[in-house]
Amino acid sequence: MLDARQSSGPQNQPPVGLGLTDSCRVAILDHDWIVAVTSNSLFIICQVVRAFEMAAGTNLRTEPSEHLQRKIINSFWKKRPADIRTVEYMSYFLHYNTTCRALFLGTIRSESMAIALQTHEDILDVVSKIWLLAEESLNFGRPELRASLAQLDCFAQQPSFKIDNSINLVLRLWLTIRIQDTDFNPAGKTMQWDDTSTFSDFMNIHFPGPRLQGQTNSGNMLESNFTAVNLYRMCGIRIEWISHLEDHLTFDIERRALMVYSLAGCLQDHIDGYI
Repeated sequence: MLDARQSSGPQNQPPVGLGLTDSCRVAILDHDWIVAVTSNSLFIICQVVRAFEMAAGTNLRTEPSEHLQRKIINSFWKKRPADIRTVEYMSYFLHYNTTCRALFLGTIRSESMAIALQTHEDILDVVSKIWLLAEESLNFGRPELRASLAQLDCFAQQPSFKIDNSINLVLRLWLTIRIQDTDFNPAGKTMQWDDTSTFSDFMNIHFPGPRLQGQTNSGNMLESNFTAVNLYRMCGIRIEWISHLEDHLTFDIERRALMVYSLAGCLQDHIDGYI
């Protein structure tokens, strides 16, 4: 334990209300108070700091922890905590983390500057609002969602364009669809949900039902020799795994690459979660 050093001036006194006990000693060093605490006190401080960080949320620059990944899975797809195995979502969170990192790209104006969201927990709050509207009807519009989001602290006093871009980000992460303002992806193919269509209309326009009706599953089965290996051997076409659903089965004729959506488990989760 440190001993108090004598000073040439008046004797320093401990701050009012700070008691000296066996587990806490105050020493004077260069006229600064240094509090030495026991390991138990350090543990308490660490717990308080962790609780503060959890309350403040995890910044979008930081990859979500496993605990937060579980919360995301539960929020996005209504999976029961006991049924969640994060190892099954490794590919999805690679997409999730890549999307979040891309928000901060750009030397002049990044997408992060055009959204109101700051933390992963903010994203979960938006998803909760969407679920509440969807439980009433899928025919809600973006203005209704904006009005609902205005009740959240992170959207208070925010301009509508930041709220709209925040909605785009949440849907892009949740549905793995490239819903984004073209300003932030000028070279890519993006989709836009505007104020003129409902959420249901938007999804039906971009993802219509099966074009082949009245056929059994057996009639749509592929031959057993239709594999990625044979596709390359016989046709010189290679498979490129992607994480954006709208590009599924797109064929790049110049590179002779067939795009195949790799997050099939997310599709099943959407079906199970009724979104």
